[in-house]
Amino acid sequence: WGERCCTDLDTASVEEWQRGREFGLEIDQNSESHTFLSGDSPYLMVRLPAGEERNGFVMRLRSFARDGLFVPSVAFLDADLAPLRIVTDIVADFVPESWHRRGYLEAFIPVMPEHGERWLVIYTREDDLRGQTVVDEERGPLRIPHVREGELSLTELSDR
Repeated sequence: WGERCCTDLDTASVEEWQRGREFGLEIDQNSESHTFLSGDSPYLMVRLPAGEERNGFVMRLRSFARDGLFVPSVAFLDADLAPLRIVTDIVADFVPESWHRRGYLEAFIPVMPEHGERWLVIYTREDDLRGQTVVDEERGPLRIPHVREGELSLTELSDR
């Protein structure tokens, strides 16, 4: 995985980690794209707080349903953009749409800046794009296709 990623990723248009609040991100047709070992995918990079200023915490990652679901995988990189940890097949719960909110996938992932994690890369895999999320509803199963673009949010929940 490290041979195909990540020293050539574009760090010019990164998002900064926002402490104390949920913040939104969007992967769309204007997002940078990269050929990861798991296939070609648009991606987002988020600069994490440095380990000297922040201990580990739990990140809540949400992917909102909009013409399908973006199924995220994440990679944590060091300051030199070398992969430290890759998280795929993320266990996520689907929270269905209601009259006041869109449906979304929700996952909780530990972040470890004290172990050198400086960058978060969010992308999807070709395998995930071939799948779908099936949700049981009162009227029967709802099939939500997986898509290459999506709206996400990140939140820092607590120290581990």
